[in-house]
Amino acid sequence: LVDTLTGTGAGVMTLQGTNTIGAATTGGTMTLERVSIRLGPSSATAFMSSMHLVGSTMQNEGALTTADSITISGDALSSLKSSGLLTIGAGTMLRLQVQVNNSG
Repeated sequence: LVDTLTGTGAGVMTLQGTNTIGAATTGGTMTLERVSIRLGPSSATAFMSSMHLVGSTMQNEGALTTADSITISGDALSSLKSSGLLTIGAGTMLRLQVQVNNSG
């Protein structure tokens, strides 16, 4: 199963509260195309399935956790930036530009 979230490349979607992106039971890859997502400071977000970003950015300011043994990849125009808590599950692979601001 492959799910695609397609945006226009304009605007930023901000998520607050508790969020689950993808479903561990599908075993597929979620594709994000031309999407900018901001995980706000009060958010707790879990990536449960593999994800591929195309021209997309993700900014984590809250708490972001990935499931075990998934792959998060992206093209040259995609990135994951984190100034919040970032927890990578065992066996998970990140194959995209990752910027982590560790303030302590």
